Amino acid sequence: MPGSSRTHNLGPALIQTVRSEEPETSQIEIIQALVSKGAAINYFEPRLTNSTPLAFAAIGNRIESMRFLLASGAGPNLHDGEFIALIATIRSKNMDIARALVDAGADVHVLEFKRLYTILVFCGTAELLRLLLERGIDPNLEDRDG
Repeated sequence: MPGSSRTHNLGPALIQTVRSEEPETSQIEIIQALVSKGAAINYFEPRLTNSTPLAFAAIGNRIESMRFLLASGAGPNLHDGEFIALIATIRSKNMDIARALVDAGADVHVLEFKRLYTILVFCGTAELLRLLLERGIDPNLEDRDG
């Protein structure tokens, strides 16, 4: 289908836009235009990137872009097991983005693939820990090291 191929081809442009150094106000306009033209909101190409547009927006602290992507149907739990938006957000201690991700359904029990660490390993503030506990994380959850 021609439309399907064209939509798929907009995925890399969406990721490049989210990863760009553009001011977020300019970036979000481009993201909105790409999504309105049918860009695949959950585009993932392992040979080119390690994650989705949403993960790149979260990791880049682009909260308005991230909120737009979530409102447009981006999945907060899509990842390759290595580049995980919620873990990266917890590592950077960005409470607003962490809250937006868990509010959108991000799995607080996610494990980092390579080391199988729980998200609690990266939780460096009481506020983030409280958020995860409120969302049901098991404080006794063990990683591969116990």
